[in-house]
Amino acid sequence: MLTTYDRCIVGYPLPDWEEFEQKFQKLKTPSLKVRNFRRLVIGGAEEAVLDKQGRIRLSADHMAYAGMDREVTIVGQGNKFEIWDKGRFAALMAEDSFDDVADELAESGIDFPI
Repeated sequence: MLTTYDRCIVGYPLPDWEEFEQKFQKLKTPSLKVRNFRRLVIGGAEEAVLDKQGRIRLSADHMAYAGMDREVTIVGQGNKFEIWDKGRFAALMAEDSFDDVADELAESGIDFPI
């Protein structure tokens, strides 16, 4: 499944996506912000389609949301992947120093020895 978030396209394995959707179905009275988030992420989801050459076809809506022009960067994220406009991803990585990330990870119980 493909959806949008953080100005990129995010791809999930179908079983993980179905589990994610089921969790949203259990919400009794979600706030307006949660409903709008659901509209963006779940409402905009599309099944990934491969062309004859094994490439993922991206919809015009998803590409417009992510600001994609021609070249993209694919970033693995464990059980999912992100597809970014190449320039946008490079700019995102250049603006962040990540100096405080090791401390934040350590506080969450993740040791990241460098």
